[in-house]
Amino acid sequence: MDMETRPIEINIEDNYLFSRLVSLVDRDDFIQDMETIRKRKLKLKNLYDRKFVEELYKYHYGYSLNLITKDNFAVAVKSLTKKYKCPLISPVPIGSVMTNTIHEAGDLLYKYHRNHGYLMAVVYAILCGVVNNGDYTTNTFPLIINTETIKGPLFRSPFNYVAIAINPESSPDDVLSVFKRTYLAYFHKKTFPKVFKKERLRTANDTMSKIKDFRKWYWMNYKDNPNRLGYRKIANRMNYKLPMETVRSGIRSYSALLSTSI
Repeated sequence: MDMETRPIEINIEDNYLFSRLVSLVDRDDFIQDMETIRKRKLKLKNLYDRKFVEELYKYHYGYSLNLITKDNFAVAVKSLTKKYKCPLISPVPIGSVMTNTIHEAGDLLYKYHRNHGYLMAVVYAILCGVVNNGDYTTNTFPLIINTETIKGPLFRSPFNYVAIAINPESSPDDVLSVFKRTYLAYFHKKTFPKVFKKERLRTANDTMSKIKDFRKWYWMNYKDNPNRLGYRKIANRMNYKLPMETVRSGIRSYSALLSTSI
């Protein structure tokens, strides 16, 4: 798979997660940084097969936890290379490619002020240009608190406490979703507190439903696209009647999303 400048293939069904991820990977400065990593640091000539990278990561993860010895890891890498007929597309040893990529992805998250939930999505974007469901999560999760963790009059037994860890991108929907799962799981209740039954959280479902169209139009109109199309031509190519101004507005909205800082 070649590495010409093109959009990352994103196979994420959840529109909210989709919008958060593309706000990072479609930024011009991020694309430039990613290509620098590919060409200068990893010295890739082509991208890796997605399935190869998935299996490589499993063995790398086991090796990082000392569940697999160094020799067994080397054998696994050799076997995977043969299984996927993976050519030598980088002078960097394949066993080190994953380590280096994870390190570089972590630096990118720090640079762009993104949480650790983006890590594997960025790793797959760099190595194979494809991100799937499950690669990116909101990183909003339950955190168990007990009397050994925090001591004080508010945290005495027999009560148990569960905190919800959030990050700058955690939405009210994320928090409520984690709350519901956690409340039932840890407190063995069949119903939720009354305050949450009446809660009405504002969502942007209408905007989110259009985000994938906006992205498609953006890349059709992208400045470095050799087959770049204007707003009117994009509108005419759609399978349904679409005003040119709708395309213009959608592309502007998407461009604004890419320039938004957290």
